[in-house]
Amino acid sequence: MKKLSVFSAAILSLTISAFTQAQQSASGTGSASAEIQSEDISVEEQQLLDFGRISPFSVDGALTIRASDNRNTPVNIILTETGVRGQWLVTGFPNASFAVSVTNEFTLTSEDGDNTMQVTGVNVGFPNGSTAASSNNITSTTISGTGERSLSVGGRLNVGADQPAGVYNGQYQITVVYN
Repeated sequence: MKKLSVFSAAILSLTISAFTQAQQSASGTGSASAEIQSEDISVEEQQLLDFGRISPFSVDGALTIRASDNRNTPVNIILTETGVRGQWLVTGFPNASFAVSVTNEFTLTSEDGDNTMQVTGVNVGFPNGSTAASSNNITSTTISGTGERSLSVGGRLNVGADQPAGVYNGQYQITVVYN
């Protein structure tokens, strides 16, 4: 009888041990969610890049307009009407980071199509006079909490010796992208 009791106790002990081990873990299923917002980034020209009114000399000259502070620097020309930097407005998701790039150079062509001038060293900056960006790209900046950011564009207009009179026009590309 004693052997049967010891045997019964051993089986009962194994059963309780197995039951206890089975109760030491549990699992459940969790939930997750995400929302994708559609907030496009856009850029709109507010003021065209205008090199002003120029009288050339008999030698090559140039006029530089800086994006960061609109400073006009003429060399071998007479600037009879001051130029202005281009102004752009970026709109997008508030506080989002984005990058900017502009064409490094482009051509201005006379209205009759017979004459040209090159614009080189095109640069992008900030209208508040910050010198943080004065190249043709900004790798990272931020849209304000209101969803807007102002940018400015400048460059160097290369004027030929005795450049023919007339109105010259051209275009450059500006690109903004979230990063």
